[in-house]
Amino acid sequence: MNRARLLNYAAPLPLVFTGCVLLFSAQAPPSTLRQALADDGMKVTSGMLPNLEKPITSGSSLNDSVRYVVAYYLDDGTGALNGPMFIDKYDRKAGTWKSAALKGNNFSIKVMGSSMSGDTCLGSVLDIQTSVESLFLDTHISPSGGCLLILSQDLKPRGALFGWYLAHFHDDSVVYQRGEVHFAAVHPTELALYNWRTKRDTPLFPRKPFQAIRLAHIEALRAFFSTRRDWCKKNNDPCNPEEMDSTLVGNVAINDSEHALAFVISYEQIQITEGEQKPSPGKVVYVIRNVNDPAKIDYREILLADIQGRFGKVSLQDLLQPDRLTEIFRRPSG
Repeated sequence: MNRARLLNYAAPLPLVFTGCVLLFSAQAPPSTLRQALADDGMKVTSGMLPNLEKPITSGSSLNDSVRYVVAYYLDDGTGALNGPMFIDKYDRKAGTWKSAALKGNNFSIKVMGSSMSGDTCLGSVLDIQTSVESLFLDTHISPSGGCLLILSQDLKPRGALFGWYLAHFHDDSVVYQRGEVHFAAVHPTELALYNWRTKRDTPLFPRKPFQAIRLAHIEALRAFFSTRRDWCKKNNDPCNPEEMDSTLVGNVAINDSEHALAFVISYEQIQITEGEQKPSPGKVVYVIRNVNDPAKIDYREILLADIQGRFGKVSLQDLLQPDRLTEIFRRPSG
């Protein structure tokens, strides 16, 4: 897998206050774009890129056999992360560079069906991923929040999401994790699938109707909370059985030909509390198919221990092979 490289030149992570991004003081002199390119093995002559000799900050790069991409901000010496975000891309086959400057008004940000200002998303660039048609840029805007910017290969904005990249299908539908409130008693994970062509946003997790494991966990939490009102107050916990901790464990596996994906969710309590800890079913495997058609989408949740008991210690990718998918979905959902 081609991974992006974080440019750490005078680029500490930002603190975010109501959309304004601030940087801590740099401990090292800022690097120029030329220096950053040289570190990636890219040789550029003067005049090829407009920002070549300028100091940069808070960026990331992608370097593969087809293209080189670098996204960054100019370091203006103020300590603030001021837009626009600059992107330079080198096409290895054509031997040409293309550049763009992105501003907040280039994007409308989709957040659970509503829109917000694109300025919110112009934070430090943490990662760059690519498909045949698109570039996916993760930006950092808060301790547990970020934006996923989707660009065409010629650097035209296609959309943005409040969350971060996990995987993508060949049709460019992207699996992403939605951002969440960082300082809270409960931290629920939400995964979704977004298609920039149709603008369709499909919830993947949690997904209704709930199946047996999650329903049993809700009832276990309900019973736990019913006799622990003092515990709820002491730990500032909403004690709503349907609001539960959940954490994505590892990566999301994709099978394009089967329009299927799989991932592991841990229901272990995240914030350690005074006294007893909440009950938990542990780690659960989720396998979802027909994600290309919301009318036909189906899923199964299975305890990780049960998966290992049935199939051995197989990878998530192995679970998505046609024969195993058939076996998994042969049994009715809980």
